[in-house]
Amino acid sequence: EWNFPIGVNSTRTLHFNLGSSDSFKLMEVKSFNTFTTLPNGGRDTYLELDYRSNVPIQAGMFKFVNALYEQVPLVVLPSTNGRWRKAYLNYAAELATLPANTPIEIYFGIIKQSGFLDAPRASIDNLKLSYLE
Repeated sequence: EWNFPIGVNSTRTLHFNLGSSDSFKLMEVKSFNTFTTLPNGGRDTYLELDYRSNVPIQAGMFKFVNALYEQVPLVVLPSTNGRWRKAYLNYAAELATLPANTPIEIYFGIIKQSGFLDAPRASIDNLKLSYLE
């Protein structure tokens, strides 16, 4: 469960796991916060994070445009084999054409791949969403 907002310094780490015997094939988590003041027009907007996982992690955003809720994948972060890695995700291209004040939510997801014998696990920490005004 994601229980803290992106951009706030916190000592809590997001952990999500799918048990090897779980019937679930996919797990996604998204921000509780909806961001409405992110820059558009192609200005750099970065999400900085530390992560570790034994499976790839998909990162992206949900956008709300014309009463439609659309999931927009941004990148797939590779497995780190249990080691912490830092990533910088630039949302500029995805935000470039959106109208001003479009509501955005950040998400992460993992998939249980067929034939994968271990329980899929991922941890995300030190999230920072930043841009220049």
